[in-house]
Amino acid sequence: MIVDVFVGMSSSMNNEKILQLSSIYWKATRDDLFNEQNLHEGIRPYIIEDEGYPLLPWLIMPHKQKGGQLFVLETLFNKQLCHVRIVVENSFGMLKKTF
Repeated sequence: MIVDVFVGMSSSMNNEKILQLSSIYWKATRDDLFNEQNLHEGIRPYIIEDEGYPLLPWLIMPHKQKGGQLFVLETLFNKQLCHVRIVVENSFGMLKKTF
């Protein structure tokens, strides 16, 4: 489900700055977006991110490999997160085709 779209910023601007200018950022930081009323089947919603964003409680990013290998569960988590990001990217691609 797409709940917010923020467009019109220069592609040369970094992801963190674009996020900070968006309405979804302000809703999330005021806890208007990720509060108890917005639970889906008891699960708190999150925004999937990559390394271009700040680490915030409501943003999820893949585990980073620090010197050694990742644990098995971290690797599985990263694979699932990657799968979800592909679905999201494809959804945005389909949305762009309509305009």
